[in-house]
Amino acid sequence: MKKIFTSNILKIIAFISMFLDHTGKILEIFYVNNTTISIISYIFSIIGRITFPIIIFLLIVLIIAFKSIKIVRQAEVYIIERLGKFHKIADAGLTIIIPFVDHVRSVVSLKEQTMDIPPQGVITEDNVTITIDTVVFYQITDPAKAVYEIQSLRRGIEYLAITTIRD
Repeated sequence: MKKIFTSNILKIIAFISMFLDHTGKILEIFYVNNTTISIISYIFSIIGRITFPIIIFLLIVLIIAFKSIKIVRQAEVYIIERLGKFHKIADAGLTIIIPFVDHVRSVVSLKEQTMDIPPQGVITEDNVTITIDTVVFYQITDPAKAVYEIQSLRRGIEYLAITTIRD
């Protein structure tokens, strides 16, 4: 039984040495140290030198994939800029962007939204002062204009509502 086991080990060692090292270093290590532990540690050191760069490469690929794949939810759009300039509007669904070149400038909701306007004092035609409490309902139809063409959208809607009330 020992002879079969020993001959099988020698066949495995010869097979490994044929693929990993053509100079026979594995066999030399085995005969010098006379243990199989040194063979296993040598094999793991070779595998470690090969797998460390592969692990780093896979880690970099995962980071790039994570940064480049964006999932846009229903009733939202992403404003995407490329190198600081408006590039596109990403609708609901899966969106792929170029990492480190493109970035999401803002997320705009396309749902109907409400805004409470503070009570306003208004003078009627017969010189009576009344206070009007207002709620404004609005929905963004052009996300690019809502982001780029006004400094503060909510404040602009509020001032427009107050002006309309006073007219």
